[in-house]
Amino acid sequence: MDNLEFYPDPNSKLPLYKQLYNHIKDGIISGKITGGERLPSRRKLAQKLNISTNTVLGAYQLLESEGYIVPKASSGFYVNPDYNLFQDSVHLDWETQSDAKYIFSQNGLELSKIPKKSLARIYRNAIYDQPDLFSHGEKPGDPCLRQAVAKYLYAVRGIKCDENQIIIGAGIDYILTCLCRVLGKDTIWGLENPCYRRSFSSIQDSVSETRLLNIGFDGFDVKNLLNSDIDVLYFMPNHQFPVGQIISEDRRREILDWAKMGNHYIVEDDYDGSFIYQKNAPRSLFTMDDSERVILMGDFSRSLAPGIKIAYLVMPKPLIEKWSLKLPFYNCLASRAEQFAVAELIKDGHAIKYVNSLRKIYKEKQDILISALNNLPFANRLTIHGDNGGTHLLVTFKTEKTEQELKKSAYKAGVKIMPLSAFLFKQSDKLPDKTFIFGYGGLTNNEIEEGIAALSHLLD
Repeated sequence: MDNLEFYPDPNSKLPLYKQLYNHIKDGIISGKITGGERLPSRRKLAQKLNISTNTVLGAYQLLESEGYIVPKASSGFYVNPDYNLFQDSVHLDWETQSDAKYIFSQNGLELSKIPKKSLARIYRNAIYDQPDLFSHGEKPGDPCLRQAVAKYLYAVRGIKCDENQIIIGAGIDYILTCLCRVLGKDTIWGLENPCYRRSFSSIQDSVSETRLLNIGFDGFDVKNLLNSDIDVLYFMPNHQFPVGQIISEDRRREILDWAKMGNHYIVEDDYDGSFIYQKNAPRSLFTMDDSERVILMGDFSRSLAPGIKIAYLVMPKPLIEKWSLKLPFYNCLASRAEQFAVAELIKDGHAIKYVNSLRKIYKEKQDILISALNNLPFANRLTIHGDNGGTHLLVTFKTEKTEQELKKSAYKAGVKIMPLSAFLFKQSDKLPDKTFIFGYGGLTNNEIEEGIAALSHLLD
């Protein structure tokens, strides 16, 4: 790769190392720089491009932290040969590829119990009896929905907040990008590795730098957070995706102390917070916070329906004014009719009843999945993780087969499963390989049993 060409943009606001990082990253993604290819040494590339070695080092370190390149002792940096494998796995459209009979998608949800009659009545009311819904609404979202979200959070999660702390947005990606602007583009955000890729992309595209914290089945080592230069921590303490761990209350206190002592912020993504099965689950960090350093984030795409693209932030009171100053033209963009519908569902009690019923349904499906896995002929060669909540499990297989071979064997049996490694941004020794995600939310009880039975010869 000695012929690498790079022309810095003198008018760009990005620092030089970030421009070089973007240039090499784009080459890897496009395939112009192939997996396994050796990068030039820092000194050689610096001389060729007439830039400092520290600039090259900064770009290389950022590429390594995000899994694009890997170091080899006494040899330098190489393009991660597994990078394209990870990308291919993530971008497979598991739902529309119907050639497999059983698709254990992590995105699958139970849709048959949606309160359709109630929704139809509410939407008719919105169209015929609420003409003001066709005009402009309030920038942070309609008051009826913000009041309802406050009620919902207290009923389902025990979280107390004021409606004026709540900001509504058209989906997690949009509202997260706006939050990055409010907290400052120059802030350094820390994220879990692995984590939800769309959130990672939204953050990475909105701030100057990101840091990755490798996590295991007990979360990340808080010492790594304490020793970092992270300003904002984005993480999922409640059945994290995709690892599925629930952070203990003691560790939550340690993380809160980090935020309080250093004037940092925590963005608590309440992913799967409504579907926790363990008794005496830890409290939300937002509830535990006494220094107003936690921002709670959630949406209704999992708890109500994936087609409802309404997300919300619950902000510490000191940040509300900053939001208005930083984003004077902010508009929530969510349909006012949809805002009204969700608010009415919560007000009438249908939403809370629906979530409670879903929790029972998902727990029953999980029990069936675990029972089916334990009935496999090689049950003593698998380990189940993350069974304390959510709509997916992780299963680690003890076998000489590679991940690719396991995936292909499952596919030949009519089953699609995704490896956990598809969500890694860089290699991690905190999670075992040959670990797969088994999403069960969108499958029937019979499909779960039949799909697992079809894997009887997976390790042959």
